[in-house]
Amino acid sequence: MMDTRVLITFLKAVELQNFNRVAEELNYAPSTVTTQIQRLEEELGLPLFDRIGKKTYLTYYGQKFLPIANKIMSLNQEIYTLSQDSNHVQGKIQIGTIESYLSNVFEKHISHFIAEFPKVQIVLHTANTDALLHMLKYGNIDLACAIGDKILDPNFNCIWKRKNFFVFAASSKHPLTTGGPYSIQTILKEPLILSEEGGLYRKILTNLAFKQGIIYVPQISVDNTRTIKNLVENNMGITFLPYYALKESILQHKISVILTDFSINPIWFQIIIHKNKWISPVMKEMIRFIESVDCFSIA
Repeated sequence: MMDTRVLITFLKAVELQNFNRVAEELNYAPSTVTTQIQRLEEELGLPLFDRIGKKTYLTYYGQKFLPIANKIMSLNQEIYTLSQDSNHVQGKIQIGTIESYLSNVFEKHISHFIAEFPKVQIVLHTANTDALLHMLKYGNIDLACAIGDKILDPNFNCIWKRKNFFVFAASSKHPLTTGGPYSIQTILKEPLILSEEGGLYRKILTNLAFKQGIIYVPQISVDNTRTIKNLVENNMGITFLPYYALKESILQHKISVILTDFSINPIWFQIIIHKNKWISPVMKEMIRFIESVDCFSIA
């Protein structure tokens, strides 16, 4: 059976495209990385990488071997887990996520994951979807929790997705949370508490308003959805956010959804990885955990 350490080095080289970066990430000397790749190429009798300048690129045979290497690692892990329990899932995972998911969903449930897997170290990064994809591309994160249109870039794999619905909402004491449905003209006349200008949520709202020839000016703009939610709970205005960001407050009857006489197209919440990324045991359990948190269904 092939040495899994060599396969890990191979997969990391595919991901990072630079042997020196592989050495830094795996805490090897650069010569160790080169030696391991040469051993693998000699064992297979095939060239796996072209080395051009500081970058490495998969050869034709390297591209053919990549899915086989991933399959071998997955099979090795299945064999390993036959005799291991959850206490042996350990290591570090780098997660990139949009702020609204981190603040309103992830941080409220992550204690359950840590209780089950206490030996896992979690490093969190927040950014918009474009920045998250850039971080994935260069190996700065292991997986991304992003929001937007379906990922079509062939460099990435979407391994799980759910429809994400946007809502107008206000304090349950606000008069527009009863009756309705209301027009966008009526809603946008109210004081508005919105996410930052230029962000995805504002772009979606601006497009809705533009179609009706409406120009709106928010009372408060802030780049933190938890702050927005707190202000709305205090009846300071109406907001426009993903339903999952408000779901807890809606279930607690602190915030209510405003019924509208127009439709708002949903977009996708997605777990995305690089196409060449091996799904480690830690990643597998984190993905399972994220999938298990029911925050997207409408209550």
